[in-house]
Amino acid sequence: MTGPDNLDQRMTDAGIPPRFRSARVADLTGPLEAFARCHLHDKAREGVGVWLFGAYGCGKTHALAAFAAHLLQAGLRVEWADWFWLFRALRSLGDYGATAAQALQVSRTAPILFLDDFGKPGDVQRETALLFEIVNHRYNHRLPTFFSCNAGPDQLFGPGRGNPDPAGAIWDRFGECVEAVGMKETSRRRAAA
Repeated sequence: MTGPDNLDQRMTDAGIPPRFRSARVADLTGPLEAFARCHLHDKAREGVGVWLFGAYGCGKTHALAAFAAHLLQAGLRVEWADWFWLFRALRSLGDYGATAAQALQVSRTAPILFLDDFGKPGDVQRETALLFEIVNHRYNHRLPTFFSCNAGPDQLFGPGRGNPDPAGAIWDRFGECVEAVGMKETSRRRAAA
């Protein structure tokens, strides 16, 4: 079956949150829609992901879900994880058994991994070390990773930030495996209120 019901089920199976399962590339505007329609499929097949960044509430998660739907419609398999969930689960490896094992499996083997909400206030040093493990494995195996974050990768890992390894190593790999796409929109939540 190739209808919308099948796509909805595949989005559910991929772990995309219910609020964002209706997101589609047609909902996006301007350069974001053009990027998705013209480049997304080819980039993913080449092992290149996207770092989508912008202000709180500008639609990053919605756009990420639309990207996932677009790739699912093309027959590709994706997995979705919230960064906080993944970080907590991986940090507690050995303590939580199945949850941690599942998190590790998803982060290492998903053909296309979507990591939502990276970089919110937290333990940046530990998160950076964990992100390096994920990025390095996925870089070596040409597995694309799609991120949403409030800051651009250059702001977190780039030159001039005084970042020792592993942040510098993440930045180096991102040059080949992630395309940064900034969103200029303001908060949709505030506009709707």
